[in-house]
Amino acid sequence: MFAGRALGRLLLSFWLPVIMPGVALAASDYVAPAPSWALPMAVPAANPDRAAEVSGGLYFLLVDRQIDWREGEVEYYSRYAYQVQSRQGLEEAAAISEVFDPTHETLRVNKVTVTRDGQTIDLTGTTDFETFRQEEDLSEGILDGYLTVHANLKDIRVGDIVDYAFTVYRKPKIAAGDLSVRFRTAWSTPTAFARARIILHGDKALRQRSADGRKLDLVAQDAASRTYEWTVSDPQPMPAEANVPSWYDPWSTIEVTTMAGWGDLTGEMAPYYTTDQALPKAFGDQVDLIASSYVAPEERMSRALRLVQDQIRYVGIEIGKGSYFPRSPQEVVTSAYGDCKDKALLLATVLKRLGIESHVALASIDEGWALADRLPSPYAFDHAIVTARIAGETYWLDPTRSHQGGVGRNLAPPNYGWGLPIFAGSAELVPIPRARPGHATAVTREAFEVPKAADEPVTLTVTTTYQSREADWMRRQLASSSLAATSKKYGDYYYRLYPGRPCRARSPSTTTAMPTN
Repeated sequence: MFAGRALGRLLLSFWLPVIMPGVALAASDYVAPAPSWALPMAVPAANPDRAAEVSGGLYFLLVDRQIDWREGEVEYYSRYAYQVQSRQGLEEAAAISEVFDPTHETLRVNKVTVTRDGQTIDLTGTTDFETFRQEEDLSEGILDGYLTVHANLKDIRVGDIVDYAFTVYRKPKIAAGDLSVRFRTAWSTPTAFARARIILHGDKALRQRSADGRKLDLVAQDAASRTYEWTVSDPQPMPAEANVPSWYDPWSTIEVTTMAGWGDLTGEMAPYYTTDQALPKAFGDQVDLIASSYVAPEERMSRALRLVQDQIRYVGIEIGKGSYFPRSPQEVVTSAYGDCKDKALLLATVLKRLGIESHVALASIDEGWALADRLPSPYAFDHAIVTARIAGETYWLDPTRSHQGGVGRNLAPPNYGWGLPIFAGSAELVPIPRARPGHATAVTREAFEVPKAADEPVTLTVTTTYQSREADWMRRQLASSSLAATSKKYGDYYYRLYPGRPCRARSPSTTTAMPTN
């Protein structure tokens, strides 16, 4: 996985399974005053006319995000205040959490207060915090090492206003000379007031983008810094839409960056993704066998892809620099595991040994189709793949897939929209074409054999032929489920289709044309 941490989230705490026990800490271990540059403000009141639009029992009164940036160090100040409107919101209101990366971030809680009947109770110095390491993506083989600081506030009641603030001090692992951040400017629930504020030290130009023309205005400057700010009072809530693509963001955002272009990112990362690297002898011998067995570069490419897909299992240890920079192909092969960056660099190295031009490329699994509308940012990506060139044609390969068939043009490209190749001089996003086979990729035929005798069973034979991406998907489905379970699933389907009739499914038989399809 290529780590791209979202910085524009509205903080709501959801407690998830953990793999490391919590460590109870006194307030003094995490509490510190707010940084002097952070501007305070009074908590505004709720708009009673929006009471019917509140969901989850919480009315957000203040969403305040402020950033102090200087090259090599960033401070993120966040403050949230919300009122408990109903019993439904009590659990969430009392649980405050924030996640940080201990390899390059430090977190400090600046305040925790509860206002009840006009009286403010300061809980900052008496709240106990617990630190957990919770690996949300462990089931997918990903370890990120993030820590969660969590506190469960006592005696929270309906009508209370919870107000808390914290600051994260970060020394970036990548793009330390630039700022890239997104601010959300609309929410699905009523929000009384929101502010985004940046203090930018130095002379780097600030670029901004939003779909609706909103931006942070320059409100102050001196010889050393400039201050930008955007505010909104009581914005119209925007309910989430159903059945929209994963890359579509229904809520407005302002993107901010000091990067001049995508080349700023590729220039920093290219030295870590060079393909002129050695391979362990036994693995190199397998690559050389591919070279001696197949002449066509398309066949060599496809065989190399499956070699990496099949022999290197997916494990992502995204801790420290491991979230952005790959391990060497030697180490990946020796350990027989790797994440997307590791497997992509290994595949690109193998392809180079086979005489095929290739590079690692960054991609986004969920937001890839929206990348062309984004400003340059290292946080825009969460995946790494490979782009290869053969006889003027570009191929896109995902070495983290499994059970993938096809050779050359029959290889179904990953559906990620856009990719950013990583090599010296690369400065533009490149479109990843959709798979367009020109014919149906799943064809089902049903044949009924109806006997003459009424008491004999009717035989239904269902034959489904899958091609391209559908064939890859079905191979994975069959590999992850037993034939008995597959038989039962289809038997249940046809029993529902023809209710009231006894149905007995036979064990399915399968054939595959892999690797050609």
